[in-house]
This record gives sequence, C-alpha cells and structure tokens, in this order.
Amino acid sequence: TSKRGRAAVGTEETQDDTPGRMTKTQKAAVETVAPTSAAKAKAPAKRAPAKPKPTSKRGRAAVSPDDKQDDTHDTKNPKTRRGGEPFGSVKKKEFRVLVSTAFDPETAEKLTRKVLKLGGVCTVSSSEFTHFLTAPPLGRSKNVLSALASGSPVVLPSWLDASALAGAFVAAETHLCRHALFEKKQGFDLPQTLELARFAPLFQQVNAFVIPPVGGKRTEESAKTPGGSARSSRRRSADTKEMDNEKEDLQDQHAEPAPVGIAAMLREVLPRAGAVLVDKEETIETVADDVLSSKEWLIVTTPESDPATVARMKKRGVSLATHEAVMSAIVRHKR
Repeated sequence: TSKRGRAAVGTEETQDDTPGRMTKTQKAAVETVAPTSAAKAKAPAKRAPAKPKPTSKRGRAAVSPDDKQDDTHDTKNPKTRRGGEPFGSVKKKEFRVLVSTAFDPETAEKLTRKVLKLGGVCTVSSSEFTHFLTAPPLGRSKNVLSALASGSPVVLPSWLDASALAGAFVAAETHLCRHALFEKKQGFDLPQTLELARFAPLFQQVNAFVIPPVGGKRTEESAKTPGGSARSSRRRSADTKEMDNEKEDLQDQHAEPAPVGIAAMLREVLPRAGAVLVDKEETIETVADDVLSSKEWLIVTTPESDPATVARMKKRGVSLATHEAVMSAIVRHKR
C-alpha cells in the first residue's frame, strides 16, 4: 500500500486499465496532432518546379534538334556575305567579262559562250568590265591597268571551268592570273593590289588632267593611224576598225604601251581608279596654283604632251606627275 493507505497499482495493471479513458496530457497531445494531420491530408500535393530551358548566349531559348526538324516555318536564310549574296556566288547581272584578244579566235569564242551560258555579259570596253579574262605573260596594258585600278580580278580560263562545274560564277581569288616575273619587276603583289583598289580607289575624287599633245585629242587620234587623218579614219569600214583595235590590244597585252597613245590610255584608266577626269585646259586656267599642287589635283605629262602647256604649268609652280609615275602608282596602289 502507499503512504495514504491505497493499494499500489502495478505496471501491468496500469497498462490494462480501461482503454477509453485518457489522461489530460494524452488528450492535449491528441488535440494538437489531429488538426495538423487533417490539414496535411486536405492540402493539395505540390508540383515539382519546371526545369528552365537552356538559353543561348543572346538570352533566347535554345531550340532542340527535334524542334528544328519538325519546324515547317523556318525562314532563316543561309549564311551570306556582305551585300546579301550567298558565299561563293555573285549576282549574274554584275558579271561583265572582258575576254582578252590575246586568245586565238576559236578559244575566245568558246570562252565567250561559257560566259553567256552562266548568265554573264561579254564586253569590249575597258571602262566597264568586272572581270578581265586573260593568260600570262602580263604587261602594263590598258586592260591590265584598268583592272588593277578598279580592283577587277584578272582571271584565268580555269575560273570559267570551275564556274561551269558549279553551275554559277565562283569566287575568282583562286583563279587569278599570276605572272611572277611581271610582279617582281613592278614590285607589287597582284591579290594585294586588287584588294586595296576595291577597298579604297587610289585617286578617289581627285581631279585628273592629262596634258594633251599639240592640237589636242584630234592630233593624238590621227597619230594612232600612220599616214591618216581624223577624217580619213572616219571613212574606214567598221571591220577594218575592229581588226586594228584587236591588233592594238594584242600588242598592248604583252608589252608596254607605245609613247604615242599613252595620254588616251590614261584618260580611260584614271576614272577606273576613282579620278574625276578634266578634259578642258580652260578649266585648269581658272584654278589657283596652290590648289593644282594639292592632293585634290593630278596633272599628268606624257611624251606627247604639248611642250608649251607643260612650260606654263611649270612656270605657275604646279606639281606635275609623269605618266610613268602614275602607272607605277596604279600597279603598286601607292601615291
């Protein structure tokens, strides 16, 4: 018995006590746990957070390979060069090919047909061609100087062969007409000169005046035809003129230009280097001497220039450039 006289209750008897009765401590514990369990049962299950899509460097969602294959509205254009044209091709309408008269007539005809089949245009003008088709050896002819002045590629026939296989005009860089002896003699690199000329024409916006021979252009044109005058030259047939032009171009293709005709050649070449050609000597007379000696003007003398005009220019203190200096500057692209 306990001290108060009650019988002591054993451990086993305590566990076998009436199951329905709970102590105050047990009731409090049940009341605390029950609401929490009910709240957990009623609360909806939380969803796992969605994994963020991988992003590109620019912050846009990257597209998986499967999405790319299933996309039927892809409007992305192929890689293009500056100007919007695909790499390795150029607009057909931009191709104006000058076929050198150094080729025999049969070969020239075949080359011409290839150009036309590719959608290009053949021209006989040195002032408008975009590609000069020729073969070594090279010389400082009108066509070669025009190409170097404008950055127009001087190409081999292999360029047309590669273009025919591709079905379109291909890049000309790997088909340039290189002539090691000519480049060494003139001290220039053909690809470099072409690239510099395309990037920045040598005489861009420079006023150029080539001092004419005595009597002006008419005398110079007459001198080209031995024993003939300007009037007799006009009476020649068109066939004869064409034959003479072909002979002249063939001669100029592999040799330096003759002293007679250099002025006329430079008047055709200089605009391709970006120069603004001035034909009238009266215009020169109205320009101040210091302006004529600046970089804004280029006064050129040739072996056939009028000595009186040359003397007047020197008297005014105007800086004169020889035809040799101008031709070398175009070849090397250095003023």
